[in-house]
Amino acid sequence: MNTVLTSAVLRPAAVDWAVIGTRVVVRRPEGGRAHVLDPTSSLLWQCLDGEATLAELFADVAAVAGLATQRVSGDCRPVVQSWIAAGIATGSPVPSERSGQRPAWRHLLPPPNG
Repeated sequence: MNTVLTSAVLRPAAVDWAVIGTRVVVRRPEGGRAHVLDPTSSLLWQCLDGEATLAELFADVAAVAGLATQRVSGDCRPVVQSWIAAGIATGSPVPSERSGQRPAWRHLLPPPNG
């Protein structure tokens, strides 16, 4: 499955998740399996607002971590693709009218248990 960098990634409403310490735990009720994300993946998960493109998210993570965007993209894209394959996330095209309108600040979304 190839997720394009111009897509936004969403968490389906049926997916439950919680923050426990520095990690996010994600569960699909119908699947019964839980996914425990490492701290970096947990940060990325909390950034999935359905509005920012993957390229924007990877650039933000790279800026905060002091890494090259290309490296973050190469490391994180397979993670996002695995989420989509597992059914805990879905890709969605970003409306063309929003193209190029990047928010000045992005906030982590609060977990349901926050």
